[in-house]
Amino acid sequence: MGELVSSGLGNIYFQEKEIIRFPKGIIGFSDYKNYILLGQEEPKPFIWLHSTYNSNLALVFVDPFVFFPDYRIIPNP
Repeated sequence: MGELVSSGLGNIYFQEKEIIRFPKGIIGFSDYKNYILLGQEEPKPFIWLHSTYNSNLALVFVDPFVFFPDYRIIPNP
């Protein structure tokens, strides 16, 4: 079990299997490759993608269907 002391979310405990790995990092954050998702326990429009290495790095994601039920992803031709 891992532990993260988040500067904004407090103490977070996670399992190794919960880690999402980005081998090349994320654009703008190439030094940080491992993240966990937070805020999935109940239906919420917001989810945090939090770095396991940097306690200050957390990116917020939103479920577009909560605000736009007819939202559709249009693939590139």
